Order: sequence, then structure tokens, then C-alpha cells
Amino acid sequence: MTSSSPPGPSMPDPLARPSMFAERFAEALSRSHRSMSWLQHRLVSSGYRVSLSTLSYWRSGRRQPEHQESLEALGEVERLLALDPGFLRDAIGPPRRPGPPTPTIAFDDLIARPDPLVEEALSRLGLGDWTTHFTELSSHVIVEVDEHGSERAVTIRAVLRGRSPHAQRYPFFLFAGETMHGPVEFLPQTGCRVGREIKDHAQGLFVAEVILDKALGPGDTAFIEVSVILAPQRFSGYQQFVARRIAELVIMVQFHPDRLPVSIHSFQHADGHSSTLPYDRAAGTSAHLVLRAFGPGTAGLTWTWSEG
Repeated sequence: MTSSSPPGPSMPDPLARPSMFAERFAEALSRSHRSMSWLQHRLVSSGYRVSLSTLSYWRSGRRQPEHQESLEALGEVERLLALDPGFLRDAIGPPRRPGPPTPTIAFDDLIARPDPLVEEALSRLGLGDWTTHFTELSSHVIVEVDEHGSERAVTIRAVLRGRSPHAQRYPFFLFAGETMHGPVEFLPQTGCRVGREIKDHAQGLFVAEVILDKALGPGDTAFIEVSVILAPQRFSGYQQFVARRIAELVIMVQFHPDRLPVSIHSFQHADGHSSTLPYDRAAGTSAHLVLRAFGPGTAGLTWTWSEG
């Protein structure tokens, strides 16, 4: 599960019909009876930095592996899905972006090249230029996992600073990277209300217009809190997208005492560097990550459940 205030405007990649690679990948994933969440977690556990959104792009044909980091991960994907070596890699077509090769980026493609679905949703809400109106100073995220291992709620508390007169409408989104079943509800808690919403269960994309209680002027600040209530669906990690450098990012996952993971790892991707660290289980029923002066990039926590 991923969440963020969305990235700033950029040019979307051209849409294309599903490639041979996308068709092979989608078919192999379906035959394996495994979810993309499972695959992404296994990749992270093996040291490969591939996000749910990237896997979703590969499956749909909106992206294909091109950077060296992605190509290296592809061999592990083939192994995890019990495919012959080269089955997926041999199906990759020519690069879709003209010009010289793009340098490997150290954070998720959703930040560098926002998905057309995200850009369309922001445009429909009239929020495509949100970065000219706000700076996010801090973001504290609380993820609640129930006794069945399902992420049931995500609460984000953010401090915003105005950058222009009358800044009042702020976007918020969740991106699951796969089909979401059941209702998803945005609940304003403090300092705001929720306006228009776009909910695309098939793509796992949910965008809300958050309206501050009071419009901000340049330099003014506001504290807001929004919760998202989710239908039961099991994931094995949470990551936060940060479109611009943020003074403080805190991510905390609260597990049910009757359903604790067997291992937890924290990870971060920013400034051309990546790191993954094991988390001390002695911390009890929760795990957290604190980052200062972070971004743009992605950061989060992943966990492993027992097979029983």
C-alpha cells in the first residue's frame, strides 16, 4: 500500500497497447496465484527496490523494465514466478522514450513520471498545480493492521505552509497498485473537510480533495489530519511518496497483538541512494521510521508473516 500527497506536474509517458512483455508478465502472475503485494515484498526482501506501482505499470503495459536496476530485478521475478530464465526479459521491446538513455533514478517512477491516471485525476479535481500553493513541512503516518493481517486504516497528520494567496485545496491519494475490493472512505479529523473524490477500485487509486478550514497566505501554516478507512485486504508493506523535500517524515505501523509479523524492514530511496535495514522486533506491537530533511523519494516499512 502506498500513500502520498501527489507529485508535481510532469509530462506523462505515452500510452500504448499491452506489449508482449506486459502480456507475459500478467499471465505468469495470474498462473502463479500470487498477488503483486507478495511479489513486491519478496523482491524487497531480496534487496531489489521495485515498488507496487512499478509492478502495476509493467503488468498494464504503461511501463517496461529499462533501467539497469529494473533489469536486474527481472531475473528475480522470473525465479519467484517459476519461469524459465529470460522468459520475461526476452519479451521487452525497444525503449519507449526517445533520446539518450535516462539515468537510473533512485526513487519510484511515480514521482519522476507520474502515472497518467494520477495526472488525469488531479486535472479532474482542478489540483494539477497544487505544488505552487503548498509546501508540506511534516507528515506523520499511522497505519493500522488488524488481527487478520489486513491494513484497515491509514491516518496522516501533516503541517502545511502556504506559498500563494488563498491556498485552501490540497490533494491526497492512496495507490494500492492492484485491484481494491470493498469501500474506501476518506474521513477528515482535524483542520479540514473532504470535498470531491475519485475512486478507481480496478486500478487501486483513490484521490481526495482536502479543503482546509481556513485559506492560507504565503508563510501561513495549518495542521490537518485525515484518515482513510479500508475494506479488509492484506498487504505486506507501506510506503510513502515524497514529491519534494520534507523537514520530517514519520511512518508508524501498529500491528494487532494477536497477529505480529515474523520480520520487519525499513527502507528509503532518495538522492541516488537506497537502503534497507532490519527492524528490532523488541519494539513490541509497532514499528516506526523517522526521517528528517528527506526527499524527493520513497520510504516505508515492509513485513513478513508466518506461513501458518
